[in-house]
Amino acid sequence: MKKRKFTLIELLVIVAIIGLLAGMILPALSRAREKTRQTSCMSNLKQIGLGFTIYADEYDGYITPNSGGFDGKMDHNLLEGGQEFAMANLLKDGFITIKLLGCLSAQSSGETSSFDLTPDGVNGNWEERTDTYIAYLYRETFNDCGTKLATLEVGGQRRDAILMDYNLNAGDDKIFSHNFKLVNILYKEGHVKGTKNLEDVAELYTTDFSPTANIAIWNNADNLGQ
Repeated sequence: MKKRKFTLIELLVIVAIIGLLAGMILPALSRAREKTRQTSCMSNLKQIGLGFTIYADEYDGYITPNSGGFDGKMDHNLLEGGQEFAMANLLKDGFITIKLLGCLSAQSSGETSSFDLTPDGVNGNWEERTDTYIAYLYRETFNDCGTKLATLEVGGQRRDAILMDYNLNAGDDKIFSHNFKLVNILYKEGHVKGTKNLEDVAELYTTDFSPTANIAIWNNADNLGQ
């Protein structure tokens, strides 16, 4: 029996169909992968929130203090220039593990950005005791041990949000999580909320390092949690 061969046109049609299917499937797989990372990130933040709660229970209700900072400032330092920052207290007391402070979705690009904010990247830098940055921003309003987690406030104003995804877009220095479209926020009660991210710092949660913008961002986060 003579075997039938595909014609060139039939092969081109098959290739076109495969290409079309790939074009439909790959974006769906990418979205599913990012959704998984978002869920993992929320889980990390919930466990970190539990670490804050346990720390407060161990220290008469007080929150882990930062080494300096001012109202509205935010940063993602863990270890820099040999100085440890607030989140290090949760690590040293064993209330959280280091990989919780990284995010699989965190990306870094640009001329001056070289941060590896993935779980393995954060873990490696911390173990080597080199400058270590995490995938989340800690609200630096706690300069001493005089603030209790349950009644956290500054200047008579409530402070509910304490940690969020690190999303920076300034000039050539770009660091962002979740494709810049979503921000996960941890609240002092331990719950986590995900919300849409916008590049306008006056509107939502894209972060920069100017005090005015930072205060607006955290206020937005506080209002979302109420």
